[in-house]
Amino acid sequence: AYASTMVPATVAISYTNYAVVAVVGAALAIAGHMGVGSLASYLVFVRQAAMPINQLTQLGNFMLTALAGAERVFSVMEEPAEKDEGTVTLERAGAGDGASGVGGAALAGELERRAYDLVLSGRKGPLPEVVRELLASHDAMYCVNEVLIPALDEVGERFESGRFFLPQLMASAEAAKAGFDEIREHQAGAGAGVAPKGRIALATVKGDIHDIGKNIVRMLLENYGYDVIDLGRDVDPQDFCDAVVRDHVPLAGLSALMTATVPAMAETIALLREQAPWCKVMVGGAVLNPEYAEMVGADFYAKDANESARIAEQVLG
Repeated sequence: AYASTMVPATVAISYTNYAVVAVVGAALAIAGHMGVGSLASYLVFVRQAAMPINQLTQLGNFMLTALAGAERVFSVMEEPAEKDEGTVTLERAGAGDGASGVGGAALAGELERRAYDLVLSGRKGPLPEVVRELLASHDAMYCVNEVLIPALDEVGERFESGRFFLPQLMASAEAAKAGFDEIREHQAGAGAGVAPKGRIALATVKGDIHDIGKNIVRMLLENYGYDVIDLGRDVDPQDFCDAVVRDHVPLAGLSALMTATVPAMAETIALLREQAPWCKVMVGGAVLNPEYAEMVGADFYAKDANESARIAEQVLG
């Protein structure tokens, strides 16, 4: 009921307020009582003033998600215990739940299936040994492109569909990272390396010290093979721009969790447009939505870490 009434209602209030002010302001401008510049400035102020309404909506969505998750947990706990009628061997655990790869393509062998399942279950401890066994008979890019990346894609699909939640996403990312680290060590010992797919700069904007979301994005992007330059949190706009220019970074990611730091994000993007016009910008964070991303001048809005990986693939391949 909340999702079908309160969310549309708050959005409608926000846009109705914006439209009314625009119409009244236009009438005053036509009558000569308000300049066009003053009207534009006032419209920006009204949009920013509506941010608390959208933040309350997002907070309500978070609470709704948490309650739904809790309801699922308690419903499982209240189910009667299954009767033990002996040992059952599961050949497949349903579509997408077994080690079947992505898009219905079966994995080649037992080691591939083990590695795939370890990523899905978030078990990073055994994964390096399995990857070492794979590397004994396959090259590094086979392990990356045919096993680890398909497993991460499956994790992303489950997260998007609501079958996986954030803790499972993070555990799977950690497991995949253990596999990639083993591949890097193997390549270093062999005097070779896995060529990165592209370079991405990340930062939490000036005035914002929250970096958990950014760190999750970094971990996932690194697992997908991108060279990530993490400039940390509370990063000055010019310092971020200097790093992008120095390394000619083609894609930048900015995060903000507080409304007060959104102007710093807009300032950073403005500097990038001036000093690094080749660089595409994706933004994310609890206070942002597609409309605000457009308002600050970003090219892309990433609602979560999985979306950032899709944007990176779109920009860098």
